[in-house]
Amino acid sequence: NYVVGARLVESGLYRQKANGEFEHLGPSHPAIRGMAFDGNRVYLAAGNGCVRVANGEWRQTTGWEVTEPMGVEVDPFHRGRLYLALPDGVYVSNNGGERWDYSNQGLHRPYIQTVVADRYRKGVVLAGGESGLYRSEDAGATWNRIAEGMFTTIAQADERRWWAGRQWGGLFRSTDGGRRFAAVNGVPAKATIYGIATEGPRRVAVTSWDFGLLETSDEGRNWREQGPGDQRLWTVAYDRREPGSLWVNVHEKGLLRRTPGATEWKAAGLPGTVIYQISFVEEQA
Repeated sequence: NYVVGARLVESGLYRQKANGEFEHLGPSHPAIRGMAFDGNRVYLAAGNGCVRVANGEWRQTTGWEVTEPMGVEVDPFHRGRLYLALPDGVYVSNNGGERWDYSNQGLHRPYIQTVVADRYRKGVVLAGGESGLYRSEDAGATWNRIAEGMFTTIAQADERRWWAGRQWGGLFRSTDGGRRFAAVNGVPAKATIYGIATEGPRRVAVTSWDFGLLETSDEGRNWREQGPGDQRLWTVAYDRREPGSLWVNVHEKGLLRRTPGATEWKAAGLPGTVIYQISFVEEQA
């Protein structure tokens, strides 16, 4: 119920402590849509630009001209290279956010919702948005459209397997390293996909307000409804600490968790909230 000009409630970035409770980090921010990690640095796609958190210092790295980024990505092959998904294209930095430049060559319409860098191939990046799904093989310098439609989310499972979700268009899969995508049977073709999580090459979970949560353990041949009952699901993530453990965010209800082998979902923290991303990362020394 936040309105512009009102005092901010505690919101923004949270970290789970060893005892399972969540602690709030840094200043309150009403709109952090994405986060990425590069060693001991955290990059946030915040409502007014890209924020870098390093050594306890919070710094906005973009200027007044950048608003409403929807996602941020760290290049695994080039330390300091970042990709920011914006309503007017892809913003790229090669020095940890000190300088940014637009990189929109090949984008038909520049509204970009999500950007993901290939973990196995240097220079390969996929971006999705209003005008389609795009692939770059030169670290975002140029883009080629590989699928049409409004794409909302992208996830890489392994070197060959990619997944992508569309708005009002269902789920798509690639088995050739993200070069070609085809619609996936078993997921409603007109659904809007909000979250995709993978655990290994075969297990995938997807979320949507149209069906809640669907999960497969055989690379999409068979899907089963495994949600908590409420279909208003945003994000989904597999817990890297415990194979088979799944976390989801129910709209304005917070986190729920399902342990391996269980069918019941239990409250896992942050009740009454809307969460845009859940990430499990290795703790830095």
